[in-house]
Amino acid sequence: MKKPRILLFCCLFSIVSFAQSNDWDFENWEDGQPTGWITSVNTTQDTVNSTEFCCRFEPFLDGTAHRPRLKGTFIVNFNELPKFFSFNFKAAVLTLASTGFLLHYRIRLTYPIANSDHHCSSYLSDYVFFKRYYCPKDWKQIVVPISTGTCATMVNNDSLISLKNVVVEIEFEFEQDHAFATEALGLAWLDAITLSPVNPQNMFSNLDYKDVLISGETETIKWDGGPDTENLILSYSINDGASYQPIGIASPGSIGQLDWEIPTGLLADKCRLKLTVEETGEDLDISNVFYIKPYSLTRLESNGEMTQYNIWTDRWGFENNREHVWPVWYTNQINYNGIDEHTGQLYDHLQGDSVFFNAKAEDFPAWGSYTGTFSVPTCYDDLITALYNHKALLSWKNKKYQWNGSCFGIAASNALAFESKNDFLNAYPNFGNFAVPYTVSPGMGTVATVTELFTHQIGNPSIYNDIAGNGLKTPTQTVEDIKKMFSTGHTEIRTLTMYNNSGSGGHTIVPYKLEQDTVNEQYYYIYVYDNEIPDSTNARIRVDVSANGGVGSWEPLYGWPGWGGDKDLYLEIPSSYYYVNATLKKATSYYSLLDSLIEISPNDGANIRIKNVSGNTSGYMDDQLLEEIPDVHALMHKDGSESPPYSYLVPAGEYTIDISNPENKAAEGYVFTKDQLFYYERKNTAPEQTDRLLYNGSLTAINPDDEARNIKMMLILEEEDEEKVFKLNPFKLEKEDSVKVESPDNKHIILSNYGSAKQYGVELHHVSSSGFKRFVNDSIPIGENTSHLFEVNWTDVEESVLTVYVDNEMNGSYEDTLLLNYHVTGVDDKEINSLIADLNLQVWPNPAEDKITFSYRLNSDSKISIKIFDSLGREIMTPLNVERQIQGKHNLPVNIAELPAGIYYYHFIVNNYKINGKIIKI
Repeated sequence: MKKPRILLFCCLFSIVSFAQSNDWDFENWEDGQPTGWITSVNTTQDTVNSTEFCCRFEPFLDGTAHRPRLKGTFIVNFNELPKFFSFNFKAAVLTLASTGFLLHYRIRLTYPIANSDHHCSSYLSDYVFFKRYYCPKDWKQIVVPISTGTCATMVNNDSLISLKNVVVEIEFEFEQDHAFATEALGLAWLDAITLSPVNPQNMFSNLDYKDVLISGETETIKWDGGPDTENLILSYSINDGASYQPIGIASPGSIGQLDWEIPTGLLADKCRLKLTVEETGEDLDISNVFYIKPYSLTRLESNGEMTQYNIWTDRWGFENNREHVWPVWYTNQINYNGIDEHTGQLYDHLQGDSVFFNAKAEDFPAWGSYTGTFSVPTCYDDLITALYNHKALLSWKNKKYQWNGSCFGIAASNALAFESKNDFLNAYPNFGNFAVPYTVSPGMGTVATVTELFTHQIGNPSIYNDIAGNGLKTPTQTVEDIKKMFSTGHTEIRTLTMYNNSGSGGHTIVPYKLEQDTVNEQYYYIYVYDNEIPDSTNARIRVDVSANGGVGSWEPLYGWPGWGGDKDLYLEIPSSYYYVNATLKKATSYYSLLDSLIEISPNDGANIRIKNVSGNTSGYMDDQLLEEIPDVHALMHKDGSESPPYSYLVPAGEYTIDISNPENKAAEGYVFTKDQLFYYERKNTAPEQTDRLLYNGSLTAINPDDEARNIKMMLILEEEDEEKVFKLNPFKLEKEDSVKVESPDNKHIILSNYGSAKQYGVELHHVSSSGFKRFVNDSIPIGENTSHLFEVNWTDVEESVLTVYVDNEMNGSYEDTLLLNYHVTGVDDKEINSLIADLNLQVWPNPAEDKITFSYRLNSDSKISIKIFDSLGREIMTPLNVERQIQGKHNLPVNIAELPAGIYYYHFIVNNYKINGKIIKI
């Protein structure tokens, strides 16, 4: 299991206190609005020719303030006119949810005019500096000249302005980068704030804003203060100044800049620049150390050296095939009839529409991987009582499918392992240690890790990235994104996803290098590690940035025939985000776009046609992807197969949904909204039949075929601390019949029957921290063209009488009232949920020392089996196994005296359906 905050430990720093002085007044520092800073102001003041001062503070940024700020006003006495403003800066992001800071800084100096009541201002206009850190790096000094402003005509005549009692106004404002942020938590350090008449750092005025220069590109090197009458030689070193190579000569040196064509393919981590007077050989200045690298995947080691991704050794040694990443020997260990490792009890076969009862060991991804991705608290409401979250269960039921590939998880794990092997193994210790990635063989830990990482794609922020940003990127924009990603010494790795533009299917790979064609400069080549074709060490994608009017086009040059096109090539979220659990929630401010979207899903392998009120259609029919409705996003599993979408995100509105030809002869439809989940199911389908649904804030099921059918519908109302489940057990729809389920206020449920009179069963679940409560009545009549309004006491569903108001004409006037008790008339051999109530099953005494007794009542002759399992899920006893036991009350004693003390589990099986329970042997 991964650690949820793997990177936080490296960001803990002690706050350094500085000696206080009375030379300056810092009492005017204040918090700006909006609030959000917790400020520790520790200051020291140094006077150098009465022109410099220093202060330090460590503000703390949280997600409650969008743009927190600090500002201060000082009265300062200068000896000389300051011309430069500088400060040291570093920052750290403490949660992976935020990508960094935007730093705005402003300064204004107001000088009194001699012998007058007037003043003039010298100022520095806004400059925005952005840096992304997960742990603070070394101090970064920022130096910029101060504009003379309204003092321009006076600065050369000090007698006109006074350098005494100068008002200094300084303001810093931090803004979150909200590209993918869900909440921000970070620290920012500001130190050595300086006003000086000379450049306090060095002559290279633009280099210090860059950690990395890109080989093969031209960089304009700028400096301040060059001589007017002498030439300067600009040279570079790649060995920390041990030797230098000439770049060119600036004539005269005061021109202050020179273009440098950086050598192609150069990778160096101890680079410096030097300015030398040509005639005298005097070295005027040497720059700080910086990096030179191509557009390639690199990481920084602890000694500051760069390591470049090596396709021969840094790719995994296992492949994207079933034998390696979803083998039978692995799935054979998954037993949904056994013990749930999180609850320590048997998997519950009742909750979540009997999801575990119908689950198969080979379902992908496994429930264990799903809970690892979304977290145990998200998937369980209570571990002690084995309460599952219904939305999580239904979401897993919808998303799990037959394994087609694990490429998303393979690419993510490879990216994380390269970026930081230690962080990766700390998060996934069961993966197993390794020296060289290519030597890693498939095993238990690799399968579990890859599958858990694969599952991140079906949650946020991955889906948000697919929709709100990168899913709409053009190929040309993606090239620019890759350049930006590779423009740092330590790459914040983002894997690359491509979709089949001519059909369906998605695939995710690791980009490790970008090159521009030296002849045809419109061509860029993205070199990739493709786990589907792992032996290709020269796999690359060609992007023509000039195609389609600058939109661009892309084409794999190593396989995937027909997968190129003019869209759907984009970077995923930073891979380090996978160290934090994904979320099923859409109702957050940063995912506001998703709040207005509806997710519509069929079951795996079924055709689906979604039609809006204008007649436009989207979906998947007869192996063709339909894409007529504007702003619809088809979500496909990024597994390397040409599989149809598993979900469609559509704008809010009215839609007709046709589901046909499901692979498993069961048609299922899911509609997820912000806080509701609608579910429809029909078994025993035929290829020529269609299941039709209408969604417009409610869900209507329609029978468009000649044959009658039995259907099941469910509505889950999701609130912050509880789930309300309304389930219609199988009932018959005649030809042209339709029924509608809706909840206008998330409290009441309305069932409307447009068609012949029928009888139906209802089941209510209330899941909260107080437990799991259930109400069942499987014999409720409803007339033709009639609606039922359910008045539910959700906090006490199993004890209270259920009130149903009857509207016979569906005109809003309720003419009758039904009072329903918990009532089950018999056993439906297709439904486990209508089985339990009248059995009155008791297992006593429990705990027991030597004997237990199973007491129960049968309403009809039934097939009965009782099995007992140990804590490992192994069957150790079968006290009863008969094909027919007559109706009536039964007592079955079972001798457990020979069993060791401990916890055991039983399956009480009636007509092939199970009730699970626990036995404690003392």
